[in-house]
Amino acid sequence: DGEGRDDGNDAADTTAADDPEADDPAADSAARGRETIIPSTIAIPSTAKAGFTSILIIVAFAAHTLLYDLLNHRHREATGFFDFDKSTTATAATATGGRDLPIWEEPEEVEFDPWRLLPSVFTSQGQEEDGPGYDFSVLLISYHKTGHDLGEDLVDYIKYEFPGPNAPHLTEYGNKSPLKHRRHPAKTPCARIHLETGSIMVQHAPDLFCTPGELAQILLLGGDRHFVGDRGVKVVHLVRNPFEMAVSNYHYHTQVPPPEPWVNKQNPCDIEYAEDAITDTYPEMILPTLSKMKYASLNNLEFGGQPLLTRDEFDMITHDCLSLYQTKKKLKRASLLDHLMNYDAPEGLRLATAEMMVQGYHNGGDILRMANNMVKLKQASMKVASHGDKFQGKELRVYTMSLDDFIERPAEMAYKFFDFVVDNDGTDELRTKKEGVARRYEQYYEKKMKKGSRHITHGKNRNSEELKEYLRQDPVFGPPMGKIESLVEMCLAESRG
Repeated sequence: DGEGRDDGNDAADTTAADDPEADDPAADSAARGRETIIPSTIAIPSTAKAGFTSILIIVAFAAHTLLYDLLNHRHREATGFFDFDKSTTATAATATGGRDLPIWEEPEEVEFDPWRLLPSVFTSQGQEEDGPGYDFSVLLISYHKTGHDLGEDLVDYIKYEFPGPNAPHLTEYGNKSPLKHRRHPAKTPCARIHLETGSIMVQHAPDLFCTPGELAQILLLGGDRHFVGDRGVKVVHLVRNPFEMAVSNYHYHTQVPPPEPWVNKQNPCDIEYAEDAITDTYPEMILPTLSKMKYASLNNLEFGGQPLLTRDEFDMITHDCLSLYQTKKKLKRASLLDHLMNYDAPEGLRLATAEMMVQGYHNGGDILRMANNMVKLKQASMKVASHGDKFQGKELRVYTMSLDDFIERPAEMAYKFFDFVVDNDGTDELRTKKEGVARRYEQYYEKKMKKGSRHITHGKNRNSEELKEYLRQDPVFGPPMGKIESLVEMCLAESRG
C-alpha cells in the first residue's frame, strides 16, 4: 500500500539559472574593467591594489545581485517557477526538443477584478486553433503513502494502452512531477501547475493554500498551451484514510536499510515554512482552511461541533513531537531514523505521525496537506460551477480515489480511473478495452505484490490494526485524525456515487 515519498523534483529542472554566478556577464565586465584601469605596467603597492580590486569586485557583485534579484522577483511573482533567463529558455527548449516555452511579459493595466488578481499569473499565453482530439487537461495528485507509485503506473497505462484522440498524452515530464511541491509565491500560495490541453500530468503533494477562486484560475486559465475548444480540467485526487496512511508511513521508514535518505537529516518537529519571501509557519498556511466550524462546500458537514483542526490540536501534536525528538540521553544528536529504529512502536509511531502532520515544508505534513487540498478542490469546483462565465465556460471535475480501494479491488478501481480519464465514444469496443486493461493492471499489481516491493507495506506487518487503534485512542492524534477520516470518507462517497 505504501508509495515512495517524492520530493517533487523528478523532472530535470536544474538549469544555469539556478547558479547566479554561472556565465555572469557582470562579473566578466568587471574583470575586463580591472584590466583596463590597472595595467600591469603600472607599479601599485600590493595592499592598495588588493583593496582597489576588492572594491571593484564588491561593486560589480552588488550591481549584478540587484539586477538578478529584480528579474528573479518579477518572474517569481508572475509564475511561481524558478529563475528565468535566456539560459533557462535555451536549456528548456533543448530538453523539450526545441519547443519554445512561454515568454512571460508584463501585464497590461486592467480594471481590478478579484477573479483575476494578477493576469500574468493566472492567464495562459493565448489559445491555439488546432488542438488535440482530447479536449481536457488531466492532473493526478498524490501524497506520501497515498499512491505515488500507483499514480505513475496508471499514467503509464494511459500512455501505452490508450493512444489516440480519446485519451490524453503525456507531457515532456512523463509520469514524474514537474514542480518542486514547496514552490509558490507568497501573494497567492498555490503551486503553479502549468497544464496543457490534451495532456495528463502527475504532481506530488502540491500546496494549494490560495483562495478557491485563485485555484480555479490557476488550473483552468493558467498553463502553457490551451486550445480552442478546451473544456477544462479533470483532477484525479489519490487520498487515503489518515490512520492507514500514518501506520503505512511508520512501517515504510522502519525498514532496513531505510528506503529514503531524508530521514537521516530532517527535523520532524520543525514547523517553519521558509519558502523565499514566505516566513509563515505551517499552521499559518494550513489553518485558514482547516479551522472552520463547517463547510458549505461539504454539504455543511460538521465534525462534532469542532473545526477539522484547531490551533490547540496542532500545538499539541507539535509538543508531543518535541517531547520525543532528541530528548533521550542516547538520542541527543540522533536523526529521525535513529529515533524510529530505537523507539518502541507507540513512541516511534507518534513521532513518525507528527512528522506527517506538522512538518509541512520539507517532506512532511501530508496528512494535513491532503485534507486542505480536498477542501480547496471541492470549493474551487463549486466556484467554477456557479461562475462559469468567469472561467470561459470550462469545467473542473474532481474525482477522489483511495489507495485502500485500489489495494482491495485493483481491477475495479483501475477501470473507474480509465473510465474517468478516457473519453467514452459510445462503443462497446472501448468499454471492453478498458475492462481488459483494468484486468491486466490487476495482474501486474498481484505480480508486484508476490515479487515484493519496499514501497508496498500492506499485509507485511501483523501489528497494523493494533497501531491504528492506538492512534484512534490517543488523545493527541485521535481527534484530529478522526475528523480528517470523516472528510476522506465524504469525498470518496461523492466520487463513488
